[in-house]
This record gives sequence, C-alpha cells and structure tokens, in this order.
Amino acid sequence: MTGVVYEPGVKDAHGNFMREDEIRKVAYWFYQNSSRADVQHSFKEANGLSVVESYIAPYDMEIGGEPVVKGSWIMTLEVSNVAIWKVVQGGELTRLSMGGTGIYGAPGTVEKNGQHYLHGTI
Repeated sequence: MTGVVYEPGVKDAHGNFMREDEIRKVAYWFYQNSSRADVQHSFKEANGLSVVESYIAPYDMEIGGEPVVKGSWIMTLEVSNVAIWKVVQGGELTRLSMGGTGIYGAPGTVEKNGQHYLHGTI
C-alpha cells in the first residue's frame, strides 16, 4: 500500500499545513525514531503492518495514476495482516495519514519543557 502521508501547503483535518522543509523534518524523525504504523490513529502498533519505504517526492509525479506534488511525504506499507488487508481491499482504509500529538504555540515558536521559544533560541 503506497500513498501520500502529507502534502505541502494543503490543510489537514485540523486546519494545519506544513511547508516542504517541515514535512522533511517530520518524515526523517519518524523514520529514525519510530517507523511503526497503526490503524485509524489508534497509536497502537498494528501487527502485520510494516513501513517498508518512506521518502519525500523529489519532483511532481504520479503514483497509481494519482498526482503527487514535489515535497510530499510518500510511504509504502506492507500489509501482511489478513484482517487489515480485507479492510483495505474493501475500500474502508484508502489513505495514509500522519498522526501525532503536540502543543500549539505562537507562530514561529517551538516548545521545550512546557515553554515556548522562538526558533533558534534553544
């Protein structure tokens, strides 16, 4: 199963969006520190669901006939869990998505130990 995890400049379900450089940082952090996948943002690692590929689209392209914008985070999952694969094949799971938790701060700030700092001051 291959698809776009996050596309630059496109608002997500919470009205947030990221630039290409921000997506790259998140994608690299994920691959270096987690590389685990779950179903429907359960935050519980799914057995039989493995990240086998993760990269940033180097140019505009197509995957499976769908347009992919340069800078999008692309991921391929191997689905060996029969129950999950049936849900994918049935069209109930159709997309990949980034999940996480965080604290909102003022634009241009980052959070460390519960405090917000301007970029470059940590």
